[in-house]
Amino acid sequence: MDGHPQHQPHPGGRRLRTVAIAGMKHQPNVITGEPDTDIGWMMHRLRYPLVAIMAIVLLAVATVIPVAIYKSIAGSGAASFEPENGSFSSSTLITKTTDSGASGGSYIKFSGTGACPAGQTGTPPNCTVPVNGTLPPGSTLPSDSTCNGRVVHKAENRPQNASYNATAGHNKGLPAPWLSRVTGAYTGTTDDILQWVACKWGIDPNVPRAEAVIESYWEQSTKGDFGNDASACPPNHGLGKDGQAGQCPQSYGILQVRYPYHGPPAGLDTWPEAETSTAYNADYMYSNWRSCYEGDETWLNTVERGEDYKAGDLWGCVGVWFSGRWKTADANWYIGVVQGYYNSKPWLNSGF
Repeated sequence: MDGHPQHQPHPGGRRLRTVAIAGMKHQPNVITGEPDTDIGWMMHRLRYPLVAIMAIVLLAVATVIPVAIYKSIAGSGAASFEPENGSFSSSTLITKTTDSGASGGSYIKFSGTGACPAGQTGTPPNCTVPVNGTLPPGSTLPSDSTCNGRVVHKAENRPQNASYNATAGHNKGLPAPWLSRVTGAYTGTTDDILQWVACKWGIDPNVPRAEAVIESYWEQSTKGDFGNDASACPPNHGLGKDGQAGQCPQSYGILQVRYPYHGPPAGLDTWPEAETSTAYNADYMYSNWRSCYEGDETWLNTVERGEDYKAGDLWGCVGVWFSGRWKTADANWYIGVVQGYYNSKPWLNSGF
């Protein structure tokens, strides 16, 4: 995608509203006054035991409802869910939380004891598993190997990516805390790679799928942001060598990693992997997204911006990748385009 300033390494957003499982409110029917019949006297004497019995019944109902909801979601007698990017299991569903943000994700909370299982956040009994894969700031992120097992294999729709997809990257000792996790150590189909990266960085997989549409139409060989600055040209891409006289491409790959800002000129040893490996390219890009999403890119509040930068804004951090700025007109335009693809999901169409 031409036009990326990408001034700094960068990264998304969600506001959560809790939808509690409906509980019944009971107001006991207390009989007042002196009874003037035998039946009235009996009701008067039995009012407290009756209230106690009703309370027991309500407690039983409150216990059964979550189990019924759990079974209706997971299937009768099931002990696990299968979200698009993985699976998880637990015992008693106590709360369902939905996302009111644009990503449309949802969370399910479970009761339990001890530490929360791997891939879940919080402290029992409030363990939280994001169904759509977007983990809130402060979460423990899944490892490469964990995400290997969460990919749901999809057929290849970009055979031209074959060599790039078969080229695994490796950890190149980039700076902590986020870039140091970048490995690109995965091979598979183009969709498989995008799923793996989404799992690793804790984001809804449809976001990288959508962003890769505008950036490269899912083609790792894509080159963009041509310029005439020879110092911004990667090795083997000198001025004029890629079809445009006196210019070289500065951005490369499925998510258009820009060499002068995210390569050796910026002190980052990302080449040639960002160009030769689909997995490394996407892995590196979404490490930037996570850094932004966590709230680490505070420099965004020292430059031009549409509003003050803050952590936990999924789409704001998507916009930073394109514009290098927070919620400016350019950033908002890009966000709108990615959201359009996010909603229409063209990768599901025949012939994409």
